Amino acid sequence: MHLSKKRIAIIALLLTLGVTNVALAYLYMNKDVTISGGVASSGAIAIYQADGQTEMTSINFPLFQGAQQSATRFFFVNNTGNVPVNVYWYISNGNPNNWLIESGGQAYIYTESAQTKYRFSINNQVLPDGTPGTGLWNPDPTGTQVVTIGVGQGAKFSIDLSHPAVNTPETFSFVLSFYA
Repeated sequence: MHLSKKRIAIIALLLTLGVTNVALAYLYMNKDVTISGGVASSGAIAIYQADGQTEMTSINFPLFQGAQQSATRFFFVNNTGNVPVNVYWYISNGNPNNWLIESGGQAYIYTESAQTKYRFSINNQVLPDGTPGTGLWNPDPTGTQVVTIGVGQGAKFSIDLSHPAVNTPETFSFVLSFYA
């Protein structure tokens, strides 16, 4: 079988086109695509009243009268973020403004004329895993106790305010700050 130059040229052209198409198909089918992304992680806390559902914005203690020397209020700190959080607390603004962390670092006290007029502490009642708390929760920055709350969990606390039997009429207010 004898192939003419014309047929050889046509076959060569077809082979060239075929090889070119395979090469182009390979180039187009092997493109790289860069993929990026991530996970947005943020810690967030919310403070709830004793019912565990109503967000807390303030706490009112009774006016101390006569023999009444202390009052307790309960609240929850819940982790509403998507990572575990370490929670701390401190008094950020007060009237009077000279609250001090008492010796031992477990409460704030307000002292006037060498006499303690108020004592404020937070007690850890129930840990996030449901086990009983460890008692007093040290205020920041001198305390070393941190409460770690997992994602979707909460911890129950009590706020205890007391004063000695002092009959000096006065009022107080302060801001309790929690941070994670």
